[in-house]
Amino acid sequence: MVVACLALFVASTGTSIAASHYLITSTKQIKPSVLKALKGAKGPQGLSVTGLTGPQGPKGDTGATGAAGANGAAASRGDTGATGATGPAGPTGDTGAAGATGAAGPKGDTGATGATGATGPSGVVTTAAFNGATTIVTGSNSAYVFVGNTATVTTTVSQRLTGAAEVPLYSAASASGQHFDFGLCYQPSTGGTISNFAGTNYSTGDVYPERRSFAASASAAFGAGTWNVGFCVRNENSNSMASDWVNGWVQVTN
Repeated sequence: MVVACLALFVASTGTSIAASHYLITSTKQIKPSVLKALKGAKGPQGLSVTGLTGPQGPKGDTGATGAAGANGAAASRGDTGATGATGPAGPTGDTGAAGATGAAGPKGDTGATGATGATGPSGVVTTAAFNGATTIVTGSNSAYVFVGNTATVTTTVSQRLTGAAEVPLYSAASASGQHFDFGLCYQPSTGGTISNFAGTNYSTGDVYPERRSFAASASAAFGAGTWNVGFCVRNENSNSMASDWVNGWVQVTN
């Protein structure tokens, strides 16, 4: 377009320019003010024609992952499925801790009476008597002596002796009475000390010129052994004592 306008310009300038020929290949060869004057009026609009659709271009790269969408509405509950088959039994678990003791149950009925047991040994194992004339009991004696006869009995470790005796006593030289100790006594059969059944809880009496009766009874356990048992007196007074007939008995009991 620019070149065509330029030819027209050259033709209108006359012969002065015709003598010289120039080949213009770029607008940069034209002076800007001349180039500006060469601008023509706007031509009419061309026809609007849609071109043919070109071929499909190559597939583009995969785009970035989009943001997560909002949760959808909850679905309605489905029907209950059929019951599955029973699975195999599991292994036995460990034994649990012992539980607390429960409350006491009600009292049961009274049981039937048991059979009668065998007859036990008799309470009295042996009974022995002692009696007979007595002898003079000398004075100034701090030990017990037997008055008259004695009985000899044997006990086991768990048995005991029980007895009683009586004897009349007097002292012609004791008009105002004199003290003495008395009781039921025992002694090992092999001899030795004569001891009162009552220990230190013995009885004390007084004798006079006339006969007076004195009685004693006692019960004690001395363990296993064989014993002489009889009525005894301890006369620490200086006057002698006389006695009459002695009567007594002793039992061995379980």
